[in-house]
Amino acid sequence: ASPELARAAAREVLTGGMTLGGQTLVSGADVEDYLVTLSPCMIHRISVSMVTEALQAPLSEIIRLNEIKKVLGDIFLFKNLTNQQIDRTVRSLVLKTYEPGQSIVKQGDEANNFYLIQAGTIKVTKD
Repeated sequence: ASPELARAAAREVLTGGMTLGGQTLVSGADVEDYLVTLSPCMIHRISVSMVTEALQAPLSEIIRLNEIKKVLGDIFLFKNLTNQQIDRTVRSLVLKTYEPGQSIVKQGDEANNFYLIQAGTIKVTKD
């Protein structure tokens, strides 16, 4: 088939500077698409294992930590910290998952934690 017919039949056409595979790198899912060049191409690629080795952590974890850094940078408690201090703080956070209806902290408990809600909704009440 000619490149014009192939281009017309394509679900998506990628050109220089565009990327493909980011979501599969993060999720570890199998590739769902069939890629065929329409013109001479030079493509850079990197495997999941190479990314993990280079970053010294799974890509999904690096993305999660970077999202937390962005949020912390907007909170007054953390605004004046250096990048190194923010990195240490983010790496010190403990991820905990709660089920609906589960108590996180009770009125009268010692206030010795900072809570950063990554996902979900929390109800705050007072006796």
